[in-house]
Amino acid sequence: MYLEKVIDYALSQIKDRRSINSIFYLLKGKKSIQTIHDAEIFQLERFFGIHKTLHIDTFEAVIQQMRSDGLIMKGAIKDSFLSVTEIEKVPTDFRAYFNGLKFESIAPTFMNRLLLLIQTYTNSQMKNKSFIPIIDIPDIIAWVKYFYRQNKNREADILPEMYHELHCLLQYVDDMEASLFVDRLTGYQHYGMSTGQLKEKYKISKDDVILLHTAVVHKMISLIHQEKKDYPLLQGLVDYEEYTSILTASAQKTFRFFKMGLTVEEISRKRGLKKNTIYDHMVEIALHEQEFPFHQFVDEQAQPLILQAIKTNPSHRLRDIRSTVGDSISYFQIRLMLTKFTRLTRDKHGKQQTT
Repeated sequence: MYLEKVIDYALSQIKDRRSINSIFYLLKGKKSIQTIHDAEIFQLERFFGIHKTLHIDTFEAVIQQMRSDGLIMKGAIKDSFLSVTEIEKVPTDFRAYFNGLKFESIAPTFMNRLLLLIQTYTNSQMKNKSFIPIIDIPDIIAWVKYFYRQNKNREADILPEMYHELHCLLQYVDDMEASLFVDRLTGYQHYGMSTGQLKEKYKISKDDVILLHTAVVHKMISLIHQEKKDYPLLQGLVDYEEYTSILTASAQKTFRFFKMGLTVEEISRKRGLKKNTIYDHMVEIALHEQEFPFHQFVDEQAQPLILQAIKTNPSHRLRDIRSTVGDSISYFQIRLMLTKFTRLTRDKHGKQQTT
């Protein structure tokens, strides 16, 4: 049910301009320039990486079921589908909670810290020092131990404060979502429910359990980030150092050399990578770097011509755009302008929302 809703919305945005597998890679959070670019172009950033354990067989089965139910139909290009419902925007339901491109790397750390912290303090309150930690990740265990030592003098205050802050946050989601989240928590002589147990209790699939729980965690982190003063304890669980660049690791290395003034050719030789790989990195950098110098790669007179061609080719297929602008314009230049077009559209969309 929930996975279908996410796929349906994604299809309503993409239409039949990409194959159905592009949505699978989006949900898995594939760190490729194509997937990240598509997320930005089709305004699907919120869904990036929200289900990293999604299996291709499960995804394909859901697609086939949606097709049988008449929710989607075959599109114009190979392996593409169209949403029959044509949703125009994300309504105020769980889909609006996601902020995948921003939170997909920090949400697991936040949740693991919270789970182990609650288990630690509930057991400590009952003078039980020999419990088995439900989280066995060394970094998480080390962090919780450090937190416990730093707050030794206010141990009695931690659980009430945590309860208050969590209670406030869960007022922003519906009862079922809040209940599912709470059922995951472990306390003294009480273990949180597994995904399988939650599936049985709430009569939804394991994939839906994962999506719904992720949605609630993203909503919580978003609220904490917006109003840190209202959540003094929980905001400390968010690892803001993990708000790292959305760039892939390889693109970050290329970006460092680019900021040093090296050309694409020089970076290619220095890194031992093909020029086309560096071009991929440049497109990725341009998508996120506010001051990216497009003029270094695309003549300023050519830029409006390419942007106009992009507007008149809503499929955003490179070959269609190039047939409009001519062979003198490279695919790399078109991809850069697609990035600029995406940014301009995103900025315009943002301004419209604030007016």
